[in-house]
Amino acid sequence: GECVANLSVNGMYLRTRQVYPEGSRVMVQITLHEEQITTESRVVHCQPDEGGSPGMWSVGLQFLAAPSEAGELIRRFIHDEVTYGMDPVWEG
Repeated sequence: GECVANLSVNGMYLRTRQVYPEGSRVMVQITLHEEQITTESRVVHCQPDEGGSPGMWSVGLQFLAAPSEAGELIRRFIHDEVTYGMDPVWEG
């Protein structure tokens, strides 16, 4: 199975058993707060996942063609799930 290790409005790191050649393009579908984002992404990094399970790869993806509302959805998700309570002046 695949697991998102890090997520930002510009891309994400993924742990997977699949090897993706650097520079290749892949379609990514992410579900956040029951909403889906589908975007074309470019593989910028792919190497064995050090410290992970054998056969797992760490893949860095750059989002290329995300819908305009994707950035706001990702920001809201990060605020709700990661930084909630850390920044009292965040306006979302």
